[in-house]
Amino acid sequence: MNMAQSPLGSPIGNGAHTFLLYSSDTLLADRLDRALVALGVVLSRHGDVGDLIREISLLGPDAVLLVFDEHSPQSHDAAKQLAEFYPALALIGVGTPTEAAMHAALKAGVEEFIDVGNLALASSIVYDTLCQHDDGQPQQNGCPMIALVGARQGMGTSSVATELALRVKAKLGDGEVLLLDCGSPVRDCSLYLGLEPELDMLGAIHNLARFDRMMLQTAFSRHAQGLAVLPLPVSAEERGEIGAADALRLFRILRSYFKVVVVDLGFSPDPLLSQHLVRSADTVLLVCEQGISGLKASLDYLSQCEAAGFGTSNWRVVVNRYAGDRVVNAEHLAHRFGLPLAAVLPHDAAALNDAQSFGKPLSTQGKLGRELDHLASQLLSELGLGSTDKHGETLGLRLSRLFVKPETA
Repeated sequence: MNMAQSPLGSPIGNGAHTFLLYSSDTLLADRLDRALVALGVVLSRHGDVGDLIREISLLGPDAVLLVFDEHSPQSHDAAKQLAEFYPALALIGVGTPTEAAMHAALKAGVEEFIDVGNLALASSIVYDTLCQHDDGQPQQNGCPMIALVGARQGMGTSSVATELALRVKAKLGDGEVLLLDCGSPVRDCSLYLGLEPELDMLGAIHNLARFDRMMLQTAFSRHAQGLAVLPLPVSAEERGEIGAADALRLFRILRSYFKVVVVDLGFSPDPLLSQHLVRSADTVLLVCEQGISGLKASLDYLSQCEAAGFGTSNWRVVVNRYAGDRVVNAEHLAHRFGLPLAAVLPHDAAALNDAQSFGKPLSTQGKLGRELDHLASQLLSELGLGSTDKHGETLGLRLSRLFVKPETA
């Protein structure tokens, strides 16, 4: 079986690659995006070659797709300049394989050619080309990203994302940590942190040209513990102005400035944005509950992701608001989803409500706080990041276990 045609069982299945199509043909970009969905996302850009080179420096794509036809004479010059500036970048021709087009593609030096009349083979062609560049693995651009997804509202995804981000920040000390508040209802994470951010994602995109460490320190809303927060715009109209290419550029830049990015995608109001973030994430946590409606919603969500070509090899399950006296236990849920179990978070509405009312993290004296703390440590360890004060943290956890009150255990 061709590996590129079995996205859920192959190394390319998480769809994390980024491809840049040098063309103004949006219809072609859409067709290629659908054809390469198992591999990643296709973005189209046009303009002169200088614009293309600047775009590549921002997006860091895994391959550039160049159109060879009578309407795209600039592809030859683009291929020559890209080969000079980015010799390790995969260059792939696209078009109708006429004699003139094939001659132009060979002369330009592209490695492969995709026939737009037979896009069923596109995935195999691109995968084979990528395998000649770092074994077909997507480029790693910047810091690790942890995405938390929920199949519907009410799963508690935003609460888990907020608490997890606070704990990641505490464990990394001076390391910069960003929480992308992209769930629904909009800005729930900001609410739980007691923040009213002025800078949102659209504003950050508008200021990409002047993004630097000074802006990082002054423009982002921050929690008292130093956690930076960037939410979606409140207005649906403004959220609609965020284009896929602009969003990916922003994420690439953000990941170069922060040490870890945590993303809340609890029933995200923007499915396309959610799709790009999930594909880009190093770890995806599916937050679910024990109830039958939550189970069905999560199973339907996973089916939709798999049908869209999403791989789930980096996905794990977080069972939220867990009650041990129910017949359906956490292991059963993880088995139904076909995903590893990352954490089991007990139901403690009172403690969570008190913490969120004051914009503070949960205490590790309660079992919920301890489980979230353990999850943060586990994820950082898997990502190759450790606590700045590992010994002190271990001692604190030991003391919390010794002196925990029975009713909060």
